[in-house]
Amino acid sequence: MADNRTDVPGCGHLLVSNATCRGRMNLVNIATNRCTLTENRFGEAWPRLDERLLTAPRAPDGSLPALPPPFAR
Repeated sequence: MADNRTDVPGCGHLLVSNATCRGRMNLVNIATNRCTLTENRFGEAWPRLDERLLTAPRAPDGSLPALPPPFAR
């Protein structure tokens, strides 16, 4: 908006590969049909949170470790 005060649904955003756990406001006031939202995982999508996954060693090539089900793709 020209006055930069009016709150309107966000559009044109690119949200890819984001993750939140127990976030208070994951997606608020966003025009989901006018944004790219792929490969995101928000609070309710986490079946469990195992802290060992956060500190697991990386693969030999430096990439993130393979995740066990239900996280594996």
